[in-house]
This record gives sequence, C-alpha cells and structure tokens, in this order.
Amino acid sequence: MTRTLLLACLVSAGVAASAAAPERAWACSCAGESPAALLARADGAFVGTFLDSRPLGPRGPLRSSADPAVYRFRVARALKGTLPPVIEVVSAESGASCGLEVVEGREIGLTVNRDGGTWRSSLCQQAEPAALAAVAPGGRIAASREEVARGFGRGTALAACTLLAVAAALLLIRRRYRPD
Repeated sequence: MTRTLLLACLVSAGVAASAAAPERAWACSCAGESPAALLARADGAFVGTFLDSRPLGPRGPLRSSADPAVYRFRVARALKGTLPPVIEVVSAESGASCGLEVVEGREIGLTVNRDGGTWRSSLCQQAEPAALAAVAPGGRIAASREEVARGFGRGTALAACTLLAVAAALLLIRRRYRPD
C-alpha cells in the first residue's frame, strides 16, 4: 500500500510539475514585467504581425547573437504612440541576447522605445497580444486563434495526464488488495 501510494503521489507530482512549466524558456534574463508595467515605460506599443528581419549593417567575420537586426511588423492596432502601418524595430539578432523571438506571419504584442529616429525593443518587451491590449486605453482585443488553441491544448493535456495518473493509481491499488 505504501509503495502504491508513493507511486501515485510521484506520478501526480510529475503531472503537476509539467503543467506548471513555463510556455517558453529564454536564455536572456528578463524580470517578467507585467504588460501594464511594460506599457507604462514604453514610448510606443502595438499588436501586429511579424513580416521579416535582416541584419543591421554589413556582417563581419565575427558574429554574435547580440548583433543588431531590423525586424519589420505590420501594425494591426497601435496601443500607445503614433506608429506607421509597417514599423521597423531594432533589436539583438537572437533571443539568447534578448533579441526578439518571432515567427513570420504570427501576431505579437510589443512595446517599443524611441532612440532618435529608431524604434528599439527586446525580448523582455514582448507580451501576449491580448494581455497587452487589455491594459491599453480602450481595453482588450479578442484572443487570436493561436492563443485559444494553445490554451485548449495545455488544458486538455493536463486533464488527460491527471486522469491517466489517477487511473494508474487506482489500478495498482485494486491489484494489491484483490482477493485471490
């Protein structure tokens, strides 16, 4: 009985730990500011679609993940500031150096800061589009299909793992105490 109970507890703990794991892991160390804090200290913010990126300037023989790159976005909704329909943002080339982590064609929430005539941002200034829009003047936007699918997938996986763990524990207990 003790082994079975211990096994059931370990399986349940494993399921709970996997469900609590972060959606993404980043090598750059962001403090994980809230969308409201990001918006408050930004010069601009938007929800938009990532179009493409290119290195800023010529490439030398030595490359670094911190090399600057220009990222282009189609602005779907300006949340703060006056932004062009297509904005160019400078950031590090790789997420390992706090550069933006984006996928072509995907929607993103991003806060940006003005540096002269250049918009700049970082991985630490990215936010879920709906979360960033929710704290902007005018309220929230509807969740994208991707956000709904991601949330449904995680919840379904958690429920399935929990049911499987409980079923396995009950089966083990039943076998242990089954009359011969």
